[in-house]
Amino acid sequence: MEFDLHAGELVLAENRPLAARRARGALIVCTGGTVWITVAGEAGDIFLHAGQAHRIRSNGLALLEAIGHGSIRIQAHTRPLLGHWLRDFLRQHPDKLAIRHPPSPA
Repeated sequence: MEFDLHAGELVLAENRPLAARRARGALIVCTGGTVWITVAGEAGDIFLHAGQAHRIRSNGLALLEAIGHGSIRIQAHTRPLLGHWLRDFLRQHPDKLAIRHPPSPA
């Protein structure tokens, strides 16, 4: 079974943490209530209220749990499309990389 985490919200239960591994770069958006996040490799815990967000900076285990009730939306970190295109282009065409200097004034 697959879940599309980008399509909706997850309702978190108190005392039932959601574990996320290798979540570096994911943006956790609190859409309701209060959410408690603790991430291995990050100092301190994070408490989000509706409308607040936190980007996971570590690849350590992240635990997300509601305090009372809480809901979240997870947005995966995406690199800019241009960056992907440019990197792939330069890998395929390393000879195309050239530094051009403007002509010197005469």
